[in-house]
Amino acid sequence: AGSKVIVLPQENKKDLEEIPAKIKRDLKFELVENMAEVLKIALEEKS
Repeated sequence: AGSKVIVLPQENKKDLEEIPAKIKRDLKFELVENMAEVLKIALEEKS
C-alpha cells in the first residue's frame, strides 16, 4: 500500500486534533494556503 496524502487548507490545522492517532499514523497531511501549493503536491513525482 502506498502512502496516503491528505491536502487541507491551513485554516483546518486545528481540526487535525480530532482525528485519532491510529488513523493519522497511516496518513500524511499537507496544509496549504493556496491552489499553487495544492498543484505542487499533486504534481510532484514519487520518490
